[in-house]
Amino acid sequence: MARKLYRFFVREDPDKTFEEKLSASLRQHNYEITPFFEEIFLSRDFYGPASYATQIKSPVQLVVSTYKKLGLTDAPTYPKFAAITSGLGQEIFYPPNVKGWDGGKAWINPATIFQRQNVARYILFPEETPVIKDAHLQGTRRLTGDFLFNQLVEMAERGNLTDFPKGETGMVANRSTVSETSRLSGEDFNLFRDVFNAAVRAVRAVPPEAPREPQFDLGGMLRKAGLAEAPAAVDYLVQRFLRTPITGERRESLVRFIEKQMGGAKIDFSSYSIEKNLRELLHLILSAPEYQLS
Repeated sequence: MARKLYRFFVREDPDKTFEEKLSASLRQHNYEITPFFEEIFLSRDFYGPASYATQIKSPVQLVVSTYKKLGLTDAPTYPKFAAITSGLGQEIFYPPNVKGWDGGKAWINPATIFQRQNVARYILFPEETPVIKDAHLQGTRRLTGDFLFNQLVEMAERGNLTDFPKGETGMVANRSTVSETSRLSGEDFNLFRDVFNAAVRAVRAVPPEAPREPQFDLGGMLRKAGLAEAPAAVDYLVQRFLRTPITGERRESLVRFIEKQMGGAKIDFSSYSIEKNLRELLHLILSAPEYQLS
């Protein structure tokens, strides 16, 4: 138990001596969890270099930590939190099983690492976020399947919330269509239709909250920190957002990028494009492998 909890909150390879100490503490306190966590979170081991950047952030950690590092105190409504975390593989309230998400290296694959970079982009440039039509109805797609779901959406647009979807489209029905139609019959149809209709009527009764984008000012951050040169801006953003530094040629490439964007090493806070340029720089930093670690 001590080892599993330690690995979840700290790192994969616990120090054996500290592990035995935690185990003894757990028994000593009659398996009370609060004293156990106090011992972990107040230990030198928890704050030591060996624990830095040893965990891969879950999608929720990735998004929340980005908001906090940007100085946000309230989560914006756009881009939608549930939508971007689901796209990264963590659909809130829908774990794959009772054990939950595997976590760790399971969060990273060629698709999700690319999507993680996109999520950082959407937070910095919310106007680029893809708009999903009928997003409030997407949860019912799991119940009905794509073919029937599309028909239900089409009928709802015509105000029809009662009819049974067709099993054919005028052409010869394919095997998957017949399978879906046979699934959605009798009591199943009543259940799925009611769930779909409830989603439609809920939005009609309570319209979605107006989009509220992340509000932050990178230029203001740098000005407040007293920074005026491109190299200092790169170092500041790297230190603020990453647990491990970017050095050498990779750092120099970031400096060259922002200098090219600004037309020189001097930061002109009066420039109309300064905020966009700094956000482009930060997107490169948030796309680095180091940003996936906590």
